[in-house]
Order: sequence, then C-alpha cells, then structure tokens
Amino acid sequence: MKNIILITFPILILVNLLIGYIVSTYIPFNIWLVSITILVNGILLYAVYSSEVQDAYKISLSGIYSVIMLIQVFLAIFCHKELIDNWIFIFYILAYVIQIIIGLIIYNVSKK
Repeated sequence: MKNIILITFPILILVNLLIGYIVSTYIPFNIWLVSITILVNGILLYAVYSSEVQDAYKISLSGIYSVIMLIQVFLAIFCHKELIDNWIFIFYILAYVIQIIIGLIIYNVSKK
C-alpha cells in the first residue's frame, strides 16, 4: 500500500497543477492549497501505513483520511484568497485538527 501511496499522490498533485494551468478561473491560491492538501494527506496516509498500528486500524484510518481529504479539496477549491474572516479556511484547518486527533486516538488505542 505504501508503494501505491508513493505513486498515486504525486500523480494527483500533477493532475491538479495541470488542471490549474488549463482552467482560467482556478486561481493560483486554490491550486497551491489543493496541492498542499494532497501532499499533507499523502504524508499522513504514508505515516499510517508505515506505523505499527494494527491492519484494521490502518484500513479504517485510510478510509476516514480519504473522506476528509475529499472534503478538504472541495473546501480548498472554493476558499477565498482573503484569509481574514474566511470560514471556509477555518473549516479547512479544523479538518486537519480532526485528522490529527483521530490519528493520535487510534495510535494510542492500538498500542493497548
């Protein structure tokens, strides 16, 4: 699975960058925000599959992280460039917080 992550996520970033250069309404701020989202979630998934967590937890975490990543991508696409009073960006950051909390909880539960 780690090899699939190493291949899939760079391809997703490349596709995002290509779409960003093709679609004129896709502003550079959103292009980079989506690319960062894909990169960070790829790193999180790689960390999950590299850890000593049990396989059932790895599978459930990968599903949860993938769903949250899709939500983050949509939030990043529609996020405004102005970060002051930007509720979409706040929810985008909260999604990362949720991912980290879920990861820490599952890591601690699986050690017992």
